[in-house]
Amino acid sequence: MFVNQNDGLLRINSTHSHTKTFLAELIFYKSTRLNEVIYSLSRKYGTLPEFMKLKLIKRNGEERPLNDSHEEKTLFELGIENLDTIHVNDLNPNSVLVQNNLDDVSAVKKYEISEADYDKRTDNVRKFKKKLLNDPAYLSMIEKNQGPTYEEEAAQIEVGSRCLLGDGFRRGEVKYVGMIKELGYGFYVGVQLDEPLGENNGGIKGKKYFECENKFGTFVRPNYIKTGDFPPEDLFNENEDEI
Repeated sequence: MFVNQNDGLLRINSTHSHTKTFLAELIFYKSTRLNEVIYSLSRKYGTLPEFMKLKLIKRNGEERPLNDSHEEKTLFELGIENLDTIHVNDLNPNSVLVQNNLDDVSAVKKYEISEADYDKRTDNVRKFKKKLLNDPAYLSMIEKNQGPTYEEEAAQIEVGSRCLLGDGFRRGEVKYVGMIKELGYGFYVGVQLDEPLGENNGGIKGKKYFECENKFGTFVRPNYIKTGDFPPEDLFNENEDEI
């Protein structure tokens, strides 16, 4: 049977000369032309295509430039493979990323709350930790000194929250927060993913922690997810938000 080698998907990372943001595992077809990737990265970074100078960084550290003569070639033809990185050098001296250090959050006003108002909250970390001290299972874990429990991170995650996983592309909804003895020591978060990129159906070793279809469930440590405004998205949607 004839197999078209240009079929299939690639997951490509991307970096930029003027931001620390790391775009992990962007999904393209092997048959995608480089100029289409340039357009996609332009929308994500805000750098105009005509000011982009690209460099391919292979997984083994090898580097090679990508120039205008490559733009009509496909990723497959350019020898780009899974988890290779395309680095964008922004040559526009007037670009937003150059004029403004968007990675510097020192000037951002921090949210502040008084001790009295903090104590009035029913969901604060302090009360959560106090509750844990009355939990025999938690105290037993502490006695065994098996490492971090991630209780503080878990206390800040609510069931029903939308989230983005640490791999940078999987999104979903928090379905469970708590201890899972089948996985070992400490706290875990059960997530129902938007796409079938998980490992289970909400259960571990025969015990169900939440309901979802097979391959839509996963369990991760609380420090591996970020909750917030992460709506479901089409992995191939060209109208993705810019960073």
